[in-house]
Amino acid sequence: MGRARGGRLLPVLAALFVALLLISGCAAEGEDEEGSPVVAAEEPEAPMEDKQKAALYAAIGSFVGKAWNGSGLFPDPCGQTPIQGVSCDLFNGVWYPTVVSIGPVLDNSLQCAPDARFSPQLFDLRRLKSLTFYACFPAANPTTIPAASWDKLSGTLETLEFRSNPGLSGAIPASLGRLASLRSLVLVDNNLTGAVPSELGGAAASSDLLIAAKEETTKKLI
Repeated sequence: MGRARGGRLLPVLAALFVALLLISGCAAEGEDEEGSPVVAAEEPEAPMEDKQKAALYAAIGSFVGKAWNGSGLFPDPCGQTPIQGVSCDLFNGVWYPTVVSIGPVLDNSLQCAPDARFSPQLFDLRRLKSLTFYACFPAANPTTIPAASWDKLSGTLETLEFRSNPGLSGAIPASLGRLASLRSLVLVDNNLTGAVPSELGGAAASSDLLIAAKEETTKKLI
């Protein structure tokens, strides 16, 4: 009689053991208070203004080419999908692009298109601190430094560099003198002509602005 009862209990115990294993497996995946499975939430994208995203994509696209799909390749440019050459800082809980470097500085850096152009949206990056162009404008693509809109970056832009751009020609716009926060202006191996505008010269004399200019032209900048 005892053996019969023991024989009946074994299948029951085995079934309970299997049930416990299944329950523990579900618990490991996570359940809510009602016992329903909980799906692990993805990390949210870094908060960034839509206008700043659009301005960043448009500005970079004008240099690297229309085929560049910034929003598709880098949907979270200040977070999980950073763009090489772009750095961001947090202001009041929101990310803003503060550094933009265009040109083949590193192997995976943004490469300029043969028809690279300045975009008005560049000046909508209202927290921009540093802007660099390296080997972006070849001789076959003559381009001038835009004269307008630099005042939009007056309170933020601290560093502005143009290096190795043989297609960058014309004069240095006097409007660069409106960059009240500018601390470093580098103009090296471009094709610029003329002298440094007096607006910039005055700023350099009255502040910490450092101007480094070396141009292979008939009229030296400094």
